[in-house]
Amino acid sequence: MKRLLLTLLSAAVLSCAQKVNKAPVDESKQAYSTRELKERLYRQKAQTDTLFSKNLDEVKVLVKVKDTNKPVEVFNEAWPEEIEETYNILKDASGRIIRISESPYSESGDWDIVYSYYFDENGDTYAYERKISAFNTFCPDGGIIEDVSQETVVKLYGLNHALIDSTYKMVDQNAVDITASKCQQEVNSEDRQVYSLQLYLESRNIKPSK
Repeated sequence: MKRLLLTLLSAAVLSCAQKVNKAPVDESKQAYSTRELKERLYRQKAQTDTLFSKNLDEVKVLVKVKDTNKPVEVFNEAWPEEIEETYNILKDASGRIIRISESPYSESGDWDIVYSYYFDENGDTYAYERKISAFNTFCPDGGIIEDVSQETVVKLYGLNHALIDSTYKMVDQNAVDITASKCQQEVNSEDRQVYSLQLYLESRNIKPSK
């Protein structure tokens, strides 16, 4: 506020601000709005996943090779040697990127990690998924799952990248939910959250194609 404003005017503005600040907030309406948003984003994510699985031939595949900085596109499954990362890029009918899934290469073959990012029409990340499949899962009761278990983490984001929901699930080799057992996979994974398509492409040195 400018220094030349009268003290009386300042007091009046402050009084009005205090009245506005004291206005009651309808918490039930906020909760309902958040619930609706979560449901919509989960539906949008599910539709994108279905589109991905049904259009694998149209998914653009890039790989990052050892000792290089820029990923290269793979054509006709002509895979190069010494792959470090694989990127699967899905676009909608208008050519807009709506999902990117990246996977670090596993030399042992004992694990598989997929980080998936879902982007809205503004290029913001509205959902993030980390899915890990691995052998040798250890449980608190001393049990060991030697076959494959799968751990899935899903996070949803609202306005200004605020986290509005987060889920965790683990299943065994028969797709039986063992989340409550609190087992731990032998492989460690990092958290790779990125909040926008632009930041993602810049950080991976991927040039968006037209």
